[in-house]
Amino acid sequence: MSGTPTPSPAAPKEPVRVLVVEDDASYGELLKYQLKREGYEPVLARSGEEGLAKVHEADHAVVLLDVMLPGKDGREVLAEIHQAQPDIPV
Repeated sequence: MSGTPTPSPAAPKEPVRVLVVEDDASYGELLKYQLKREGYEPVLARSGEEGLAKVHEADHAVVLLDVMLPGKDGREVLAEIHQAQPDIPV
């Protein structure tokens, strides 16, 4: 045994929050499952309006955005996200 202490493991990092805006329930759940398996914290929104609300509710590291959404389509949502949070990758 050596006299040097073993460094303690680093504190676990907070999971990276990823917003998934997808109206297809099956595909959205699949993305959520895969992201969770990789250690991310997925947040699922089923419409453009819900996605925008979630962007304003909490910070997200990145947004995965479907283009063909009911109501506001992905392009409209993208424009509003960039207006509200220009630095968030979409």
